[in-house]
Amino acid sequence: MTLNGATPTVSLGSPTPTLQKIPVKVYDNEFNEHVVNLAFERTGTNSWYMHVQGGDGGAVAEPIPVVFDGEGKMTSPTGPISVPLTWSEEGATTTATVAFDVGKLTQY
Repeated sequence: MTLNGATPTVSLGSPTPTLQKIPVKVYDNEFNEHVVNLAFERTGTNSWYMHVQGGDGGAVAEPIPVVFDGEGKMTSPTGPISVPLTWSEEGATTTATVAFDVGKLTQY
């Protein structure tokens, strides 16, 4: 492709996404505190991916698509988001499903 006689340069490298993180405290069945990050990656106008980062580190599930309307109110998902998390402490591994009620989350 040529524009005004010049050939544009296109980088096919994937840029590192900027994630907006919200730390959330959760507690296991023995009341031990753990921090889970809900990290948001913008994918387009009013569209985001929510990454759940926690447990023993790293992402614990596929990114969850999140959509807002023009007023910043969440339209999808419509209910709580359940995510399995795993922790290892003192040689014991604990797995729990944590439900995040994100229904009142806004884009602004």
